Amino acid sequence: MGNAHILYVYEDGIRNAVTMDNKIIEEKATELGTAILKVSLVPGYHTGDDGPERIRSHPLHSHGNCVNHVDDPHSTEAKLYLWFRNCLRPIHKLKTDELAVAKSIIDDQLKERGVSG
Repeated sequence: MGNAHILYVYEDGIRNAVTMDNKIIEEKATELGTAILKVSLVPGYHTGDDGPERIRSHPLHSHGNCVNHVDDPHSTEAKLYLWFRNCLRPIHKLKTDELAVAKSIIDDQLKERGVSG
Protein backbone atom coordinates (compact mmCIF):
# COMPACT_ATOMS: atom_id res chain seq x y z
CA MET A 1 0.00 0.00 0.00
CA GLY A 2 1.27 3.44 -0.87
CA ASN A 3 0.50 6.71 -2.52
CA ALA A 4 -0.95 7.18 -5.97
CA HIS A 5 -0.16 10.20 -8.11
CA ILE A 6 -3.16 11.69 -9.84
CA LEU A 7 -2.27 13.89 -12.77
CA TYR A 8 -3.45 14.87 -16.21
CA VAL A 9 -1.66 15.60 -19.46
CA TYR A 10 -2.93 18.03 -22.07
CA GLU A 11 -2.96 16.47 -25.53
CA ASP A 12 -1.57 19.66 -27.08
CA GLY A 13 1.82 18.91 -25.54
CA ILE A 14 2.06 15.26 -26.59
CA ARG A 15 0.28 15.22 -29.94
CA ASN A 16 3.57 15.25 -31.82
CA ALA A 17 4.91 12.22 -29.89
CA VAL A 18 3.22 9.82 -32.31
CA THR A 19 3.89 9.56 -36.05
CA MET A 20 1.20 9.50 -38.72
CA ASP A 21 1.34 5.68 -38.70
CA ASN A 22 0.87 5.58 -34.88
CA LYS A 23 4.46 4.83 -33.93
CA ILE A 24 5.64 6.33 -30.67
CA ILE A 25 8.67 8.60 -30.94
CA GLU A 26 10.85 7.28 -28.10
CA GLU A 27 12.54 10.62 -27.37
CA LYS A 28 9.17 12.31 -26.88
CA ALA A 29 7.95 9.45 -24.69
CA THR A 30 11.06 9.79 -22.53
CA GLU A 31 10.45 13.54 -22.18
CA LEU A 32 6.88 12.87 -21.03
CA GLY A 33 8.07 10.29 -18.51
CA THR A 34 10.63 12.73 -17.15
CA ALA A 35 7.97 15.45 -16.79
CA ILE A 36 5.69 13.03 -14.92
CA LEU A 37 8.49 12.09 -12.53
CA LYS A 38 9.36 15.74 -11.94
CA VAL A 39 5.85 16.76 -10.87
CA SER A 40 5.19 13.54 -8.95
CA LEU A 41 8.36 12.40 -7.20
CA VAL A 42 10.85 15.29 -7.35
CA PRO A 43 8.74 18.44 -7.51
CA GLY A 44 10.23 21.87 -7.34
CA TYR A 45 9.00 24.57 -4.98
CA HIS A 46 8.52 28.30 -5.25
CA THR A 47 7.77 30.91 -2.62
CA GLY A 48 4.08 31.66 -2.32
CA ASP A 49 2.14 33.99 -0.06
CA ASP A 50 2.06 31.36 2.71
CA GLY A 51 5.59 30.02 2.23
CA PRO A 52 6.92 27.27 -0.06
CA GLU A 53 4.42 25.94 -2.59
CA ARG A 54 4.83 22.82 -4.68
CA ILE A 55 5.19 23.35 -8.42
CA ARG A 56 2.35 21.22 -9.80
CA SER A 57 2.86 21.57 -13.55
CA HIS A 58 5.63 21.01 -16.05
CA PRO A 59 6.02 22.32 -19.59
CA LEU A 60 6.42 19.94 -22.49
CA HIS A 61 7.20 20.93 -26.06
CA SER A 62 4.97 23.88 -26.99
CA HIS A 63 2.65 23.60 -23.97
CA GLY A 64 3.60 25.59 -20.86
CA ASN A 65 1.75 23.40 -18.36
CA CYS A 66 1.32 20.12 -20.22
CA VAL A 67 1.73 17.77 -17.23
CA ASN A 68 -0.28 18.67 -14.12
CA HIS A 69 -0.10 17.00 -10.71
CA VAL A 70 -3.42 17.06 -8.87
CA ASP A 71 -2.95 15.03 -5.70
CA ASP A 72 -1.17 12.07 -4.16
CA PRO A 73 -3.68 10.23 -1.99
CA HIS A 74 -2.75 7.17 0.02
CA SER A 75 -4.27 3.92 -1.18
CA THR A 76 -6.38 3.68 1.99
CA GLU A 77 -8.06 7.07 1.41
CA ALA A 78 -11.29 7.90 -0.40
CA LYS A 79 -11.27 11.21 -2.27
CA LEU A 80 -13.41 12.89 -4.89
CA TYR A 81 -12.26 15.00 -7.85
CA LEU A 82 -14.06 17.03 -10.48
CA TRP A 83 -12.93 17.85 -14.00
CA PHE A 84 -14.26 21.36 -14.38
CA ARG A 85 -13.23 24.31 -16.54
CA ASN A 86 -10.27 22.63 -18.17
CA CYS A 87 -8.65 21.06 -15.08
CA LEU A 88 -9.05 18.33 -12.48
CA ARG A 89 -9.34 19.44 -8.88
CA PRO A 90 -9.92 17.80 -5.50
CA ILE A 91 -13.35 18.52 -4.09
CA HIS A 92 -11.93 20.56 -1.19
CA LYS A 93 -10.49 23.09 -3.68
CA LEU A 94 -13.80 23.71 -5.48
CA LYS A 95 -15.67 26.98 -5.14
CA THR A 96 -19.29 26.82 -4.01
CA ASP A 97 -20.72 27.06 -7.54
CA GLU A 98 -18.35 24.30 -8.72
CA LEU A 99 -19.37 22.15 -5.77
CA ALA A 100 -23.01 22.61 -6.84
CA VAL A 101 -22.06 21.26 -10.29
CA ALA A 102 -20.44 18.21 -8.65
CA LYS A 103 -23.56 17.66 -6.53
CA SER A 104 -25.77 17.88 -9.61
CA ILE A 105 -23.65 15.30 -11.46
CA ILE A 106 -23.79 12.91 -8.48
CA ASP A 107 -27.54 13.47 -8.03
CA ASP A 108 -28.11 12.67 -11.73
CA GLN A 109 -26.08 9.47 -11.47
CA LEU A 110 -27.97 8.35 -8.38
CA LYS A 111 -31.29 9.08 -10.09
CA GLU A 112 -30.21 7.05 -13.15
CA ARG A 113 -29.48 4.11 -10.85
CA GLY A 114 -32.80 4.37 -9.09
CA VAL A 115 -31.39 5.66 -5.81
CA SER A 116 -33.42 8.40 -4.17
CA GLY A 117 -31.56 10.99 -2.15
